[in-house]
Amino acid sequence: MPYAANGTISRDWIDGGIEITEEQYAVALAGILEGKVVSVDGGLSVTHPPEPVQPPPTEPTPDEVKVELLWQTQVFMDEKAREAGYDNLLTAISYAEEPTVEKFQNEGKAFRAWRSLVWAYANEQVNLVLSGDRPQPGVEEFLNGLPSLNLPA
Repeated sequence: MPYAANGTISRDWIDGGIEITEEQYAVALAGILEGKVVSVDGGLSVTHPPEPVQPPPTEPTPDEVKVELLWQTQVFMDEKAREAGYDNLLTAISYAEEPTVEKFQNEGKAFRAWRSLVWAYANEQVNLVLSGDRPQPGVEEFLNGLPSLNLPA
């Protein structure tokens, strides 16, 4: 089976390729289908066939960092609302103008104020990370830095 030095496998002969067995081809192809890459480190020969390996880890792009941190911020706020007995943050905030039950109205106002503080902080910190003025934190570290929710007693 021809195997090209550029990392592609083909059933057609390729200039610069080497002959590999059907079994070696099957191993390489199965690795590719599992998300691996075919390594040609150490050169290629019949006795040193291509080997499927895990691809090297990639650094997230700035946009991926921003999306992940802001998404996790929203998930965190929704979880805090569920802990207080609401479906999500939006539901909790919807009670801010509810005059019938003072407890719900007060909690709604507290959630609404907290949401503003959280988003102001989260966006500021994400911008610092993206500008290089703050090291990229892990998600847990980032969430631990968010403003605290103070619900009325």
